Amino acid sequence: MKYLILSLGLILLLASCHKNGEPKFINEKADEIKYVINLSADKITSYSKYVDNKLTETSTFFDHDTVAGWITKNPQNKITFKSTFMMGNNSLADSSIDTGFIQNGLYVALTHYKYKNDFMVYSTTYWEQSGDNPEAGESQFSKTIENENVVSMQDIHGCIDYFNYNNDINKIDIQDFSNGITGKKNKNLVKHVSWENGCPCGPSCSFAYSDYQYKLDNNGYVTKMTETYTPCYSEPASDKITRTIRTTIYEYNTK
Repeated sequence: MKYLILSLGLILLLASCHKNGEPKFINEKADEIKYVINLSADKITSYSKYVDNKLTETSTFFDHDTVAGWITKNPQNKITFKSTFMMGNNSLADSSIDTGFIQNGLYVALTHYKYKNDFMVYSTTYWEQSGDNPEAGESQFSKTIENENVVSMQDIHGCIDYFNYNNDINKIDIQDFSNGITGKKNKNLVKHVSWENGCPCGPSCSFAYSDYQYKLDNNGYVTKMTETYTPCYSEPASDKITRTIRTTIYEYNTK
C-alpha cells in the first residue's frame, strides 16, 4: 500500500507539470554594478567595483613568475581578500590559496587544478572558516569543454550547470577576472545558463536559468551586460514569478 501511495503521488506530480497555464512574470531590478578596468595588452592590471555608483572594492593583480594573483581592498583601503596562485607549466596555476577577511573571522581555501588542452577541467577545494560561524568543507567541480567553451559543470553533489553561447568573441574574462591564470577563457560570451539542473531547488518542474545580453564597443569589449535571472518554480505557477534583472557596466582604461 505504501508503494501504491508513493506511485500515485509521483503520477499526480508529473501530471501537474503538464497542466495548461503560463506563469506570470514580474521583473525586478537589482542594484547596478559598474567595473572600471585597467588593461594592458588585454590583461587586467586592476579594477574598481561600484554598486549604485558607490565604490565597494578595488583589486590589484600581481605576477611574479612562480606566483600570481590579486589583492582586494575595501574603500577604507583594508585588505578583504587575497588570492595567491602557485604557477606551474604553460603559465597555468597548479594550486591556489584564497584568504578572506570576514567579520570576526577568517576564510581560507586551498584549491588544486587539472587541465586539458589548457582548459581547467577539474578542481578540488578544501576550505575552512573561523569566527562566529566556524565551518569547514570540500568542494569539487568538473567541466566539459566543447568548441573552446565550457558547456557543462558538475559539482560534488551531482548538480550540473549547462551553458550556451552566442557568436561574440570573449576578449577578456569578465566573469571571474582570472586573466588566464586558471586556464583558457571561453571563446565566446555566455548566452544562457541552466543553473545546476534543478539543484538546490529540489523537485521542481522548472529549473532556474539566466539569459544574457551584451553591448560591445568598437574594439569588441563588453560595455554592458544584462542578466535576466528566472528562479525555479512549479508548474502551473500558483503565484507570480519574480525575475531579477541585473545590469553590469564595464569601463576600460587601456595602455
